[in-house]
Amino acid sequence: MTEKEDVTVVVTLKGETRKAYKVELENPESKTETHWFPKSQVRAIDCFAEGDEGEMTVSHWIASQKGLVEDDVD
Repeated sequence: MTEKEDVTVVVTLKGETRKAYKVELENPESKTETHWFPKSQVRAIDCFAEGDEGEMTVSHWIASQKGLVEDDVD
C-alpha cells in the first residue's frame, strides 16, 4: 500500500491549543467551514497569529477525514 500525498489548503487561523489548530477554510463546495486539526497531522503552517491567512499542509488521512479530498477506491 502506498502512502498518499499530503494536502495543502488555504486557511485562516482562528485559534490554537497545545495540541491543535482551529482554522477556517473553504470546502470543495466553496462554503466556509471551521475545523480543528491535530498538530500531529499538520506538516507545515505559515500562519503565526490569530487572523493570519496562509497555507497549511496536512496528512492525506486527516484531509480525507475532514472531507477536503475524495479518496480513490483502489
